[in-house]
Amino acid sequence: MAHLAAGLRFGVMTMFAVGPDRKRAPRIAGPAFATSSLEQTLSAVEARLRAHIQTGEMRDVDPCGPAVALVSPVLLSFLHQHELGGGRVRPLDLDAFVNEHAAAFVRAWGALSG
Repeated sequence: MAHLAAGLRFGVMTMFAVGPDRKRAPRIAGPAFATSSLEQTLSAVEARLRAHIQTGEMRDVDPCGPAVALVSPVLLSFLHQHELGGGRVRPLDLDAFVNEHAAAFVRAWGALSG
C-alpha cells in the first residue's frame, strides 16, 4: 500500500484522473486506459495477493475481487483530496487512511479471518 500511495503522490494519480476521459475518443480512450493502466495496477496487486495466498497469510480466494477492494478506496481518496480539491472541503490524512485501510484489509482477508 505504501508503494501504491507513493506512486499516486508522484504522478500516477494524474494518469488515473485524466485517463478515463471518454469524451476525447469514446471507443478508444476508456478501453485503452483500462488495459494499459488500471488493469496493470490491479494485476500487480493480484500478483502480490497471490504470493500472500501461497504463503498461507491470506485466505485461498480468487484475488481479483480483493485487489479491487484494496485499490479502489485508495484511488478514490487520492482523487478526492488532490485532483478534485476535496482536501480543502474535507481534509483526510492520506497516510493514516492508507494504513487503516491496509489493516482492515488484512483483518478481512487474512488467513485467520476466514
